[in-house]
Amino acid sequence: MRAVSYAVIVLCWGVGAAAQNADRFPYKVVAGSGFVDGVGKVVIPPKYTQVREFHEGVAAVLRDGKWGYIDSAGVEVVAPSYRGAEDFSEGVGIVRDDAGHTGYLDHQWHMKVLDCIPLADDDISSYVPPPFSEGLTEFGSGQDTVYIDHTCNRVIVQPGAGEPFADGLAAVRTGQKSGYIDHTGKMAIPVKFTFGCRFHEGMACVDIDGGRGYIDRSGKLVIQPQFGPKSRDFSEGIAAVQIEEKMGYIDKSGKIVIPAHFDEVYDFSEGLAQVRNQKAPKTTGGAHDIRSGSEDIFFIDHSGKQAITPHFEFAFGEGFKEGLVYMMEHGHEVYLTRQGMLVSPH
Repeated sequence: MRAVSYAVIVLCWGVGAAAQNADRFPYKVVAGSGFVDGVGKVVIPPKYTQVREFHEGVAAVLRDGKWGYIDSAGVEVVAPSYRGAEDFSEGVGIVRDDAGHTGYLDHQWHMKVLDCIPLADDDISSYVPPPFSEGLTEFGSGQDTVYIDHTCNRVIVQPGAGEPFADGLAAVRTGQKSGYIDHTGKMAIPVKFTFGCRFHEGMACVDIDGGRGYIDRSGKLVIQPQFGPKSRDFSEGIAAVQIEEKMGYIDKSGKIVIPAHFDEVYDFSEGLAQVRNQKAPKTTGGAHDIRSGSEDIFFIDHSGKQAITPHFEFAFGEGFKEGLVYMMEHGHEVYLTRQGMLVSPH
């Protein structure tokens, strides 16, 4: 078990810095939001209202109510000038301009208007469709979901609600039931589930008769609907599942690999998962003390063994990305390494 270390971080900022990754991680202070590198050094000052993570070498940033994009050096490759902007995916970032047009920017920073998407019907809407996934994005049109490609060709017009494509299939909902379509719009898995999740690692969680189970891409029910509604997608070969009031993890055969004795859990990322257990409330003068610090937050490995000891005030539910996870410690936003060391912006 690794305890959280404060002293070692000084070494990481010094002679050990060359061994750390040099990526960009968002951070926020009173003055605004910016980015630090993998050792906590501020590399892009906190001059934005909001920032998102980097995708394809650029990050969406908000300033004075407008969105733009910066590169890893902090250069504004697209000055904040758009009502809305999505992360880059498949070579483009979807945006909405002041005139209400929706389009996308490529890495040459030219906007192509997607004129098949209706103009915004007000002067303030910042909504943009989700990033392209498997060559398509989608938007609502009346009672339908319309899937389009980069040329604005309406590839699929699906009655009801639809989700982005993943593993070649998209979850759709007609009436009170969910199913899955393929890239031609054909119903690949019939509409018969109370709810259907997106596919991850070749499997999707589905709700049937009040229970949650898992199907494969053929629609076969691989794991029976025996779990609660808090059960999650597969990640790194295992999925978090709810058994009665507790959470644990199963493998793709449905076998319980980490017993359900946690109050709340998150997906595995880079070999670790965040889990939480409520502490018993303290009683002072007959009154219960139920405060924000009334739970243990720690990280486990694939065996269920506690990997980092619980000294955290609050973690944000995100997984590790390139060796760091975003969290709170003593009222300050910091990053935690997989070795249990805290990295603060400096």
